[in-house]
Amino acid sequence: MLRKPRFCGIIIKGLIHAPQGVIKLRNGLINENNIHLDNGSVGILFESCENYGICKNRISGELYYDIGLFPGTDDSNHKYGAENNIVEINDLSELTIKPPDDYSRSLFMGRYYKESTKYNMTSQIFLNNNCKNNTIIQPYSTIIDDGLANSIIEKNSK
Repeated sequence: MLRKPRFCGIIIKGLIHAPQGVIKLRNGLINENNIHLDNGSVGILFESCENYGICKNRISGELYYDIGLFPGTDDSNHKYGAENNIVEINDLSELTIKPPDDYSRSLFMGRYYKESTKYNMTSQIFLNNNCKNNTIIQPYSTIIDDGLANSIIEKNSK
């Protein structure tokens, strides 16, 4: 079990600060992790990634976002986006979503939510405005989708 007092549990970094010539992360799996964050920010944070699976993880504690797909907001370059990822059946039953506050509003506003209309909201799953063609299959979840052509499948059974 990963126990951290703040910040994020797992971070998949993207290309925003990567050296020239680095390609987008592709074809990965974040599976069967047990993450507990006391007073945390994001359980699993993805930046620029493609064809990843985020499945069967258990995330607990107090967070602003359980799973956040927060690629860079440079619309002129699709390499910063998060595309064709799947978030499926993660255990969020012992998770408390913190309400928005000054910290959450300033945490990503300038970097991730620069063009997002919903930057001041918190939720279990958040896809920012540079996410497209992702699939979310997560029962009983609060999902904010500010992206394009994402599929939200709300199965209401465990």
